Amino acid sequence: LSDAFKSEFPQFQVLDETTEYKQNVITRATMSGMVTIIARSFARGSDFSCTDDVTIARGGPHIIQVFLSNSHAEGTQAAGRTARQGEPGSLELVLYQDDLLNLGFEAEKLVEREADLYEYLVEQRDKNYSNSVAGLIEGEKNTRSDHACTLKLHKELTSYSPDKDSKIQQLLLDLNMKYVGSSSSASSYHIFFCLDDSGSMSRNWSALVSAVEAFNQRRIEMCVSANCVAEDLVTIVNYSSSAKVMCAGVDIKANPHTLTKFRGGGTDFGIGFCTVM
Repeated sequence: LSDAFKSEFPQFQVLDETTEYKQNVITRATMSGMVTIIARSFARGSDFSCTDDVTIARGGPHIIQVFLSNSHAEGTQAAGRTARQGEPGSLELVLYQDDLLNLGFEAEKLVEREADLYEYLVEQRDKNYSNSVAGLIEGEKNTRSDHACTLKLHKELTSYSPDKDSKIQQLLLDLNMKYVGSSSSASSYHIFFCLDDSGSMSRNWSALVSAVEAFNQRRIEMCVSANCVAEDLVTIVNYSSSAKVMCAGVDIKANPHTLTKFRGGGTDFGIGFCTVM
């Protein structure tokens, strides 16, 4: 807090997660002449009551809220800090315009709706909240689908036999194509492959490279069916006890899978992903 603030309000206190003896601060918050700066997390769930006769005679506690509540429930709780059991109190909302713009509000609308600005803010906030909840629900559905596919892949890998190669390859394609399908808004992608070329992969190396080739070919076919040219770039990173970039930013149509080769060695899963990142 600035020295100017402290000189203007000699009686002040702060209530946040680091405050000791929080209940003492809450009790003093409604005393006449006391200014309490309260962290947002205490806007709900903390019981403030006023027994100071001077404060009550002057209209009760006054709350200056400097954030827009995320929901109606939070707004009601924040307003409830002004009084308990019907006691008098008042609430003032002070918001920074740039914060509202960052939340998606339009500057023109903020000016046009000045007369009923709070109602507009609440309406848009609730709409944004509903949209975010709908997005979470849709994301949960997609995650369930991905999880089910991942469990299938895990089952096939843990009971592996050569006759399952085509099924495993299809599961991998299903998982990955979901994120590079033609329905996406992006027209081209930079696709990264992290290939385990440790010693234990020597027998399955050719199958792994074939899977990369099949993935790239399927991506090209999808572009053709969508009447567009495949302009994706491909980078392949091999990892064992060390990581090596085998090719970087190669045209997907130039058979980038032919540019990687088996090296052998120990296994360090993290080093491959760190190299890509």
